[in-house]
Amino acid sequence: MSNTYKSIVTIDATSDVSILQNYSDSTIIYLDGYNMMTVRECYSELYKKLDFPDYFGYNLNALYDMLTDLSWISFKNLTLVIEKSYLLLSSETSEDREVFLGLLENVAEDWTIPMSLGEAWNRTAVVFTTVLVE
Repeated sequence: MSNTYKSIVTIDATSDVSILQNYSDSTIIYLDGYNMMTVRECYSELYKKLDFPDYFGYNLNALYDMLTDLSWISFKNLTLVIEKSYLLLSSETSEDREVFLGLLENVAEDWTIPMSLGEAWNRTAVVFTTVLVE
């Protein structure tokens, strides 16, 4: 992975959002921090916006599994934009937020590794980025 690649980028809401043009070859999924203030709401927002299968288990392990699969979505690269990110898990502990953001970093790292085992789940390396709009 390039030393200049950052899997989580924070921008100010008053900034020019043209920064998202840097992700022009990316499928962009917009999430609303207002709908992600609790752990349950966070899982729910991701479930809806990323069209998770009905068997999603609403826990960290299940979230990791869903985000490192995403075989039901067609994309070259993927960018999650969390608007009003200052509200992200704001009803939970700061540790919950850190764990969630750490999970997103781990997911991004996993996507940088191409899979070529001659199986249905083979894939090229993917840039998975999260943009936090404060």
